[in-house]
Amino acid sequence: MLTVQVWEYIDQYSRKNPTFPDPGYYENIMYSGTYDINEFNFIWDKSGDPVNNIHYTIIKLVNVIYLQINDDSSAGVSCEPESVYISCQNHPHSALEFYDVVRNGITNVSVILLKRKEFLTRYAFEDMFLYKKKRSIF
Repeated sequence: MLTVQVWEYIDQYSRKNPTFPDPGYYENIMYSGTYDINEFNFIWDKSGDPVNNIHYTIIKLVNVIYLQINDDSSAGVSCEPESVYISCQNHPHSALEFYDVVRNGITNVSVILLKRKEFLTRYAFEDMFLYKKKRSIF
C-alpha cells in the first residue's frame, strides 16, 4: 500500500489540492484502517514529477482522518472524490474507536460517533421502511 503504483490514481483527481500527492490527507479514506506501526512513508516518484516523500506516524494518520471526519457534515470521509458512502465509513469509525481504546481516548471519538448517529438518523434512515415502522411504535 505504500508503493506509488498502488496509490498513483490520486493523480487523476487531486493534483490541484494543496496536499497533493499525499494519499491519506484528502478524500481517500482507504488508508484509515491501515497499519498500527510507528511510522511509514509514501514516496511519490512518478516519471516527470519531483520525488516527494510524505512521512506519516500512526498519530498523524489518526489526526488526518479525525479532522476530515470532524469537518464533514455527515461525519464521513470521501472514498471517491466528493462522494461519502455510508458503507465506506465503518472502517474509519471503527479504527478511531479502537485507537481510542488502545491509546486512552486520544481522539475523543465519542463526539464523532454522536455526529454520525445524528446524521444517519436524520438523513440515511428517514426513507427506510423498517426504521419508520420502529419509530411509529414508540
